[in-house]
Amino acid sequence: EQGLRYLDNQQWDYSISLFNQAISIDPSIPYGYLGRATAMISQAPEPTLPLFKSVEKDLQKALSLMSPTEDVDTYQSARELLKKVQAYSIILE
Repeated sequence: EQGLRYLDNQQWDYSISLFNQAISIDPSIPYGYLGRATAMISQAPEPTLPLFKSVEKDLQKALSLMSPTEDVDTYQSARELLKKVQAYSIILE
Protein backbone atom coordinates (compact mmCIF):
# COMPACT_ATOMS: atom_id res chain seq x y z
CA GLU A 1 0.00 0.00 0.00
CA GLN A 2 2.85 2.39 0.73
CA GLY A 3 4.35 1.67 -2.68
CA LEU A 4 1.04 2.61 -4.28
CA ARG A 5 0.91 5.87 -2.35
CA TYR A 6 4.36 6.82 -3.59
CA LEU A 7 3.34 5.73 -7.07
CA ASP A 8 0.27 7.96 -6.92
CA ASN A 9 2.47 10.86 -5.75
CA GLN A 10 4.93 10.24 -8.58
CA GLN A 11 7.75 9.44 -6.17
CA TRP A 12 9.10 6.69 -8.39
CA ASP A 13 12.30 5.80 -6.53
CA TYR A 14 10.54 5.36 -3.20
CA SER A 15 7.80 3.39 -4.90
CA ILE A 16 10.26 1.05 -6.63
CA SER A 17 12.14 0.54 -3.38
CA LEU A 18 8.97 -0.44 -1.53
CA PHE A 19 7.83 -2.77 -4.31
CA ASN A 20 11.28 -4.40 -4.21
CA GLN A 21 10.84 -4.92 -0.47
CA ALA A 22 7.37 -6.38 -0.98
CA ILE A 23 8.70 -8.81 -3.60
CA SER A 24 11.55 -9.89 -1.33
CA ILE A 25 9.12 -10.51 1.55
CA ASP A 26 6.59 -12.43 -0.54
CA PRO A 27 7.46 -13.10 -4.18
CA SER A 28 4.11 -14.80 -4.76
CA ILE A 29 2.10 -11.55 -4.65
CA PRO A 30 1.64 -10.21 -8.19
CA TYR A 31 1.01 -6.61 -7.20
CA GLY A 32 4.64 -6.05 -6.22
CA TYR A 33 5.77 -6.88 -9.74
CA LEU A 34 2.95 -4.92 -11.31
CA GLY A 35 3.65 -1.87 -9.15
CA ARG A 36 7.38 -2.00 -9.83
CA ALA A 37 6.78 -2.28 -13.58
CA THR A 38 4.43 0.69 -13.50
CA ALA A 39 6.84 2.83 -11.49
CA MET A 40 9.81 1.91 -13.70
CA ILE A 41 7.95 2.87 -16.87
CA SER A 42 6.65 6.07 -15.28
CA GLN A 43 10.06 7.28 -14.09
CA ALA A 44 11.96 6.67 -17.32
CA PRO A 45 12.94 9.90 -19.07
CA GLU A 46 13.22 8.00 -22.34
CA PRO A 47 12.48 4.44 -23.37
CA THR A 48 15.36 1.99 -23.58
CA LEU A 49 15.40 -1.66 -24.54
CA PRO A 50 16.82 -2.79 -21.15
CA LEU A 51 14.06 -0.89 -19.36
CA PHE A 52 11.33 -2.44 -21.49
CA LYS A 53 12.83 -5.93 -21.08
CA SER A 54 12.86 -5.50 -17.30
CA VAL A 55 9.29 -4.18 -17.26
CA GLU A 56 8.19 -7.01 -19.56
CA LYS A 57 9.68 -9.57 -17.17
CA ASP A 58 7.84 -8.02 -14.19
CA LEU A 59 4.54 -7.91 -16.07
CA GLN A 60 4.88 -11.51 -17.17
CA LYS A 61 5.61 -12.55 -13.58
CA ALA A 62 2.64 -10.56 -12.27
CA LEU A 63 0.30 -12.10 -14.85
CA SER A 64 1.55 -15.60 -14.10
CA LEU A 65 0.64 -15.07 -10.44
CA MET A 66 -2.75 -13.46 -11.06
CA SER A 67 -6.09 -15.10 -11.59
CA PRO A 68 -7.81 -13.64 -14.66
CA THR A 69 -11.16 -14.01 -12.92
CA GLU A 70 -10.24 -12.68 -9.48
CA ASP A 71 -9.27 -9.11 -10.38
CA VAL A 72 -10.47 -8.83 -13.96
CA ASP A 73 -9.75 -5.12 -14.50
CA THR A 74 -6.22 -5.26 -13.14
CA TYR A 75 -5.48 -8.45 -15.07
CA GLN A 76 -6.72 -6.93 -18.34
CA SER A 77 -4.81 -3.69 -17.73
CA ALA A 78 -1.62 -5.64 -17.07
CA ARG A 79 -2.12 -7.66 -20.28
CA GLU A 80 -2.65 -4.49 -22.31
CA LEU A 81 0.43 -2.87 -20.81
CA LEU A 82 2.45 -6.01 -21.55
CA LYS A 83 1.35 -5.91 -25.20
CA LYS A 84 2.44 -2.27 -25.48
CA VAL A 85 5.79 -2.95 -23.81
CA GLN A 86 6.42 -5.88 -26.14
CA ALA A 87 5.57 -3.74 -29.17
CA TYR A 88 7.94 -0.98 -28.03
CA SER A 89 10.66 -3.57 -27.40
CA ILE A 90 10.35 -4.78 -30.98
CA ILE A 91 10.64 -1.20 -32.23
CA LEU A 92 13.71 -0.53 -30.09
CA GLU A 93 15.42 -3.72 -31.20
